[in-house]
Amino acid sequence: MTHKSKDPSKIDVEMKKHLNIDEAKAGKVLEIKMKVFNKEITPAEARKLVNETFDYITAEEFAFGEQHLFETGITDEVMVDGMDDIIEIFQDVLLRKELDLPLGHPIKAYHDESNEIEKLILKIEAKLKGKFIVNEWLEIYEKLDKINVHFSRKQNQLYSALERVGFDRPSRIMWTF
Repeated sequence: MTHKSKDPSKIDVEMKKHLNIDEAKAGKVLEIKMKVFNKEITPAEARKLVNETFDYITAEEFAFGEQHLFETGITDEVMVDGMDDIIEIFQDVLLRKELDLPLGHPIKAYHDESNEIEKLILKIEAKLKGKFIVNEWLEIYEKLDKINVHFSRKQNQLYSALERVGFDRPSRIMWTF
């Protein structure tokens, strides 16, 4: 279900029920992102501005602004093309919290699976530099096949849950990556 035809202020009310954000900070984050996407300032200028302006930004504040970029005319394609710059611009102030979730919690499962995917990628990179041993590569391919299940679950469970509360833009961009 998409909410493009819904009133953006009603979507905001629904999203804010699920987020703990400083609206002024989220607005400033949105303003800086818009200036970068509209090429009004360079990524280097934006990073300097971000570091001078914020001690930290929560993931919620970062994502809340993303939700509103479409309303300002920033398309998904423009966002995907510029997202590496945006992430780099905010990297010094983006607060990263360790998940304190019980074993079996869906978000913890996604997180743990993502960590395993990262380890597998590092293993592949290391294998590329060494001697080709068929059995070792077959084991890697079996593990790679399981990645499809991970992404399918995220798309059908996590992203659809976010969309139900009006929060579709960040997940659409994450899915594109």
